[in-house]
Amino acid sequence: MTINLPKRLVLQTGHLVQIKQAANREDIRESPKWLVDRSQLEKLLEADSSATYWLLQLHHAPKVLSVPAKYLLGLFDARRRKQTTMTVVYDQVRSASTTLGSELVPLLMGLWVGVADKEVVAIAQGMDSRHVPARVIELTLSFDEPR
Repeated sequence: MTINLPKRLVLQTGHLVQIKQAANREDIRESPKWLVDRSQLEKLLEADSSATYWLLQLHHAPKVLSVPAKYLLGLFDARRRKQTTMTVVYDQVRSASTTLGSELVPLLMGLWVGVADKEVVAIAQGMDSRHVPARVIELTLSFDEPR
């Protein structure tokens, strides 16, 4: 997100997101579950402490839950065994999640998420050759003073 409102607010931030589809997205009889890789999760949090996971539920009616990545790290740590991956089920994340709309409008626009660090912004913009993100949303706000 780039905001350029001279004499009001000038800011550039990036927010990193990991998007996961439910492993059982075709089966409507059981709750959705997602496979999370710990090293990927830690790498994401290392760059952006406000990073989130967008968990896509059913394939035919894809609702999206937004879950803080640090919450998922807490689930890993609560299991008290060294796991490289874990399966997260809907019941474990529903209370800690919000809808995608709830994250994007008040949180992102209110600057609750995202990092102003130049390295993270470069990753989010796709300018870091070590990471190839899919840029989901790019928001630019600007204002020119009347002459």
